[in-house]
Amino acid sequence: MMTSLRDDLIDTLRIARLGRALPNVSVWREHAGLEADQIMRLLSARGVELVRTGAPIPEKRPDSPIIWRSKLVGREAERLIRAAGKWQIVNVEAGAETVELDFTLDQAFDDVGLVLTDAPEARKIAGLGRKLAAALWVYRMSAEGMA
Repeated sequence: MMTSLRDDLIDTLRIARLGRALPNVSVWREHAGLEADQIMRLLSARGVELVRTGAPIPEKRPDSPIIWRSKLVGREAERLIRAAGKWQIVNVEAGAETVELDFTLDQAFDDVGLVLTDAPEARKIAGLGRKLAAALWVYRMSAEGMA
């Protein structure tokens, strides 16, 4: 069954904002439906119409391995998350890159289990918060297969 362009736009908004997670679908669809309608009105006012051209175009992977990048608060530096065989959290300062942490998603899930069970060894894991935050962004960006 083919979905409407509006439904495709709603699902695209969800994936762009939440990754492939499935929120409370009825609440999300109601809110996102209104937003999709507004986007379609705004595009139409600019002479742009959404048109289905046929089968979905196969997904292309972006060339960049970087999935997140942001300036650090109070510093002339930035942090990024990239795929490089494993996932890396990298600090970039004065043009120099320092890999702060590298991990696999399996390692992050093991650590999540330690945190959720209040295991004392979780407190000893260096960079745990950053690792779990980065893993969340990997899923948020639907980038699981990149590393």
